[in-house]
Amino acid sequence: MVGLFAALLIALGLAQVGTVQAGAAPAKVTGTWSCTVPAGYTYISMTYVTNACGGGSAPYYNVEAPRDQLYACTVPAGYTYTQVISQYNICNPNGNGHSFYLRVPKDELYACTVPGNFTYSQVIAQTNICNPGGSGHTYYLRTPRDGLYACTVPTGFGYYSSYNQYGVCNPGGNALTYYLRKL
Repeated sequence: MVGLFAALLIALGLAQVGTVQAGAAPAKVTGTWSCTVPAGYTYISMTYVTNACGGGSAPYYNVEAPRDQLYACTVPAGYTYTQVISQYNICNPNGNGHSFYLRVPKDELYACTVPGNFTYSQVIAQTNICNPGGSGHTYYLRTPRDGLYACTVPTGFGYYSSYNQYGVCNPGGNALTYYLRKL
């Protein structure tokens, strides 16, 4: 039935089929269904269609340009996420799949990942936030700067001193905290 519906949308010109060029304007891609997900984009749901994307049964994606505070099925470069939820038939049409709550990384944001140009000053263990099936770590993102206490020493920085602390950079034990200095 889905294959017939997709074929009808294609015939009426209401759906986009085929590869979308990565340089295409977001307005032309966002909110459309496509056989592929262009580089730099994500998708918010998917299904399978028959005889619409190269024959047989093939994935069909609801493509969106990534943006802050969007639930998406993938995490594009330049984004982090602050929550993962498990949903049935959204990101995996055959069962449970994960949706990520996308965030643009910024100073003083609790996030599930630490982007390359950030450090963090605290790690906390939480249940069902960054791991919908159990415990996961949440990081307090910080923009590296001189005089910041951080859990890592980013590229371009050294440190004046370090302190072994319990429960700050390791929620279940001791870890070093570094007093950063710009090189």
